[in-house]
Amino acid sequence: MMAIRWLVMIMCFCSLMGNGQDSTEVKKTEEYYATLFTTAVMAINPLGEYIVLNDSNQYGKNDYKLYHTASKKTDSIIKGNEYIFLTEKDMLIQSLGKVSFMNVQTKAVKEIQGNGEVKILKTKNKISVLLYSTAMKTLSCYTEKGVMKWSRSGVEMFEISKDQSFAMYSSGNQISITDLDTGREYFRPFSVSGSISWLRAYGDTLYAYAAHGEGGKLYVSSKKGLVLQEIPVEMPQGFIAAGHSWNEMKVNDHRYLFVPLSKKQPEKERGKADVIISYTLKSGRAAYQLPVLGMYDLKERIWTWKPGESGNIAQIMLGEKGDFLIYDNDEDIIENQSNPLLNIQMVRSYGESINDLGKLRIAKGNYYWDEPEQVLIFFQNAEWWCYHVKTLQKHQLLESKGQKWGSDRYLGQTDTPIAEIIPTAQPSKIIVSGAYDLFLVDLKKHHSERLTDGEKNHIKYSAIHPEGQSINQNHVAGPVDLKKGILLKMFGEKDYHSGFALLNKKLKTWVYNDSNFTELIKTDHNLFAVSESYQRPLQVIRLAENANRIIFDNKMFIKDKVPDVKMELFQYTTALGTSNAVLLYPVGYDASKSYPMLVNIYENKSKDILYYSVPDLRAEDGFNFRHYVTHGYFVLLPDLQYQKGNVPEAMLSSLEASVKAALGKASIDYTNIAVLGMSFGGYETALALSKTKLFKTGSVGVMIADLVSMTFSNSDVLRQPNYARIENEQFALNGSPFEKWDQYIKQSPLYYLKESVSPIMLWSGLKDDNVSPAQTRAYFLGLKRLGKEAVLLEYPMEGHSMIGSGSSRDLNIRTWQWMEHFLKGKPAPEWIQPVKTKAPLK
Repeated sequence: MMAIRWLVMIMCFCSLMGNGQDSTEVKKTEEYYATLFTTAVMAINPLGEYIVLNDSNQYGKNDYKLYHTASKKTDSIIKGNEYIFLTEKDMLIQSLGKVSFMNVQTKAVKEIQGNGEVKILKTKNKISVLLYSTAMKTLSCYTEKGVMKWSRSGVEMFEISKDQSFAMYSSGNQISITDLDTGREYFRPFSVSGSISWLRAYGDTLYAYAAHGEGGKLYVSSKKGLVLQEIPVEMPQGFIAAGHSWNEMKVNDHRYLFVPLSKKQPEKERGKADVIISYTLKSGRAAYQLPVLGMYDLKERIWTWKPGESGNIAQIMLGEKGDFLIYDNDEDIIENQSNPLLNIQMVRSYGESINDLGKLRIAKGNYYWDEPEQVLIFFQNAEWWCYHVKTLQKHQLLESKGQKWGSDRYLGQTDTPIAEIIPTAQPSKIIVSGAYDLFLVDLKKHHSERLTDGEKNHIKYSAIHPEGQSINQNHVAGPVDLKKGILLKMFGEKDYHSGFALLNKKLKTWVYNDSNFTELIKTDHNLFAVSESYQRPLQVIRLAENANRIIFDNKMFIKDKVPDVKMELFQYTTALGTSNAVLLYPVGYDASKSYPMLVNIYENKSKDILYYSVPDLRAEDGFNFRHYVTHGYFVLLPDLQYQKGNVPEAMLSSLEASVKAALGKASIDYTNIAVLGMSFGGYETALALSKTKLFKTGSVGVMIADLVSMTFSNSDVLRQPNYARIENEQFALNGSPFEKWDQYIKQSPLYYLKESVSPIMLWSGLKDDNVSPAQTRAYFLGLKRLGKEAVLLEYPMEGHSMIGSGSSRDLNIRTWQWMEHFLKGKPAPEWIQPVKTKAPLK
């Protein structure tokens, strides 16, 4: 019945399209799309009895519901930004303007008005909620039921002790200490001079910094409120405390104060004109200086380390002690690399000694410091290296392991690792990530061992946070306890299967199948895996020793909404190797008929099918592939191949190979194929329309047309010249125009306009601060000068993508109309008709 319903609906759409997709047909399409939605997990209670879900789409749907896994029934729930289960039945809901406490069993709700900061406190099996209202300056503590335990007014700043036993807070120039459980004041407030900028508790010793003038005072007190010391701290000459970075201030070993410092800016002379001065022999980074941490010895009352007045010094902090790397950003005069090689020094023991390390990359993820063994691990030339500070010896960290350690991003030109070094709770033992596997390295014994064996089966293992993996947080923060095991994400690079495992002496796989597992939610009692994919909407699985069990399957809510969709993940081969591509079949596919195909390109597109989506006419790039498979198109999503210094040729070769492989798999009308892409994909699309004979038409968005003019322009987003992107990133030319002028011309779509297939649809946002809209317009003017069929859509209020709902809708509808006319022969809407009126070339 579901398939018949969809076929009838598609036939209705097709009959309407005979009128060139008039407003009635678009309206009917969007009315249907408005009934479709995707679902996300917001929270799961510890036993998995209740799940908070969000149903949303691009047409205003944004519904929250509480799902009972036993009864399989749902209830509406208060709309919120965050949902946190405090107990099995008690939940905290944070939303705009209020915080709500809800009992999911009785549905009783207690609301607390006001925006602010929320902290969950868990001590001795007792849960409390601390709410701070920035507007009302109140700090209040509540039980898990929403009953107020105590409250303080006039609170301007607060800090919670590490053991969560007390709160230290300031009110005016007074500091107080309150027991978090009882609300009892430990002592009468004591006063400080100046404005309190920072508070911190280390054990029972309390620190407060009060700024005044160009310096300040650090107050050291006991938990009982006895002021032990009042230490004046004068800023180094030429520097001021960076007030916007107070959260970086800290005290180490109860002796060394870390202060964020910024260069003092010269006062503007009265009547002096505003002018920006740039020099060819001076780095442009000088205008963008970040704060650095100076170190002040509270005992000796001296700065043990402070940046010099000259240069633009930047820091990479190493560990929790006073060890860090420094480099001068002003050394990068040319600015042609996003991760430049600069002279780096290592400052140790709070400024006690400095070692020159030579020229190394400046990315923070390229370094790890092992303080016990005094070993600096650094990444250079696609390998991990060890530098022994005591002996000044350097050697490779992992030799003859047969794995690749460097990231493939931009063909490895940025020289960054696949993943950062992961510390463990065991002294001087670290985990290193390879292309597929993890390795445990003992820096003391100079020994390494392979922890996983995924390479032979093309399964990539990566460590995830000990508390689980979320959509927004995949990295490992803090040491991994090897005795408790390492949580791992598994991903099949060829078949796109995925899952989770625990490595504890032996590898134990919890779940691994053809789903795309996006989250691992860990509660006090259970583990829950969340999955979705192109063919499978959201599922939640409770992982168990005996057998995993699905506790939520979104198919039950959308069984009449989205049809079965067919797709094929396949590999194609060129001289550069083997890559993946995905072919999406049109709904209701009939092998006896032929269908047009759209090829969407931008680097690697095949992994777009890892996530469940619904059709709409609101995509930011004008292309929702679900919409097109719904309306009788094949969609090809290839992973394209690249080669340093030869990006277009390698890309075009792989594009042709992927299209030809797709043509051999299904009934595709090879005379009606279009290519679409935006940004770098727009650049690739324009080349494909000139350099291949595969495509009848194309949609080119926010493109790069001329590499020379693009090179000699600035990126407002990256705050550096664009030639970094051209030489050492996506375009990989590996040299300047002065060294490779012919290559720059050869690889620019603008110079192949005579050979370009037309008609072409171009679009851009006139407020684009990533790629200048002048690039797309130059390409359009070239087509215009040649008298070729093309149209340019410019959106005055949009940037690099269509964020506004009106603009995105317009672009989606026009793209659809364009493809319907040029690939299916439907009558041209009024706005397309002038495209087909050719002007003579003069």
